[in-house]
Amino acid sequence: MSDVVDRLMINRAAAPGDDFNSFIDAIDLALKSEAAGKLKPEQYPRLVQELSSRPSWSFQKKTLRTEFGFMLPVSASDPVHTLENFKAGVDLLVDNQQPWVRFGIVGFEVMDAGGDGTIIWSEPALAVYDEAIRYAHGRGLRILLGTVDGEEGENTPRATHIKIMSDYWAGISQRFGEMVSVWQVYNEADVSHYRTHADVSDLSAKDYQAYLDELAEMLEVANRSIKAEHPGIMLTTNTYGYPPDRRNELRWNTFLDRLVNLLDVVSLDTYPADSLDAIVILPARVDRIATRYHKPVIIAEVGLQTTGAWNGHSQRLYLPPTIASLKAANPMAIIAYEFKDYGGSDRFGILRTDNTRKAAFRDVMAVMRA
Repeated sequence: MSDVVDRLMINRAAAPGDDFNSFIDAIDLALKSEAAGKLKPEQYPRLVQELSSRPSWSFQKKTLRTEFGFMLPVSASDPVHTLENFKAGVDLLVDNQQPWVRFGIVGFEVMDAGGDGTIIWSEPALAVYDEAIRYAHGRGLRILLGTVDGEEGENTPRATHIKIMSDYWAGISQRFGEMVSVWQVYNEADVSHYRTHADVSDLSAKDYQAYLDELAEMLEVANRSIKAEHPGIMLTTNTYGYPPDRRNELRWNTFLDRLVNLLDVVSLDTYPADSLDAIVILPARVDRIATRYHKPVIIAEVGLQTTGAWNGHSQRLYLPPTIASLKAANPMAIIAYEFKDYGGSDRFGILRTDNTRKAAFRDVMAVMRA
């Protein structure tokens, strides 16, 4: 196993010449052909230790030290994702030395729009987000804020839609922008239509490029609207990552080739689940993105649920080495999905609904603090 780890974690200085991408491709191929199936589950704790202790070989800025955080939802209407639960979660993040929190504003809770494009704001809903953002910021957390929805009427003329979204983003930025570090617009729009949420992954190459052109226009609007008051906000949008395989990486390239100039940060979702082959390749995949686009990278989502094919033991076995592997690529931040369960069916949290720890909690925190 040490030979596999040595191949994976080899220092950039050993790369022949400056052709680092070709070098990483060679490692990728070697790992796929030699590592798959050779590591057994009982060897994973050693892999975690190795990945956490080796120096990073990333092209990303050496001044960056990877930071960590968790998804922690809040809502003005959901009876589970209440402001009180959010504040309690923030306190737990701070108690566990987590510097980042990621959550979103639910567009339909805070605004409605008339036929002429005029926004009608819900002050009671906005007050909930006011308190949530101020509380997280006041506790010293860096905020990755998402506005992933908004005006979604299929029959709304495009010009009206653009006006509504521009005013929406500007209004939220004026209200909260000074407390936000990174702002995520849309969610996994590489596979899900940014407005209708229809699947776009099977579009023809021509139609997909037309879709990206349309999305680029909206990101231009988002940049102008969000940064008018607070130009220091870093804008991003995330990409789908299950599984984080070669096919998805190629789609990331197509997506980002068109849009990266409109982003300050590249955000990747990565869900290798229980595939060791996918886990050990993660640093190469992330580093290729950082090298190709010369932008900081955030892992916006990574996690493993404790339902269906997986349980608490699976999460403990696979999630810590996944985070350690991602850490080896030296991203700006790694945001785990998510911190705790709230009674739903997914159960990605490392805490249960009553805040008791799942089996993975200690090992996940150990990797993050290493």
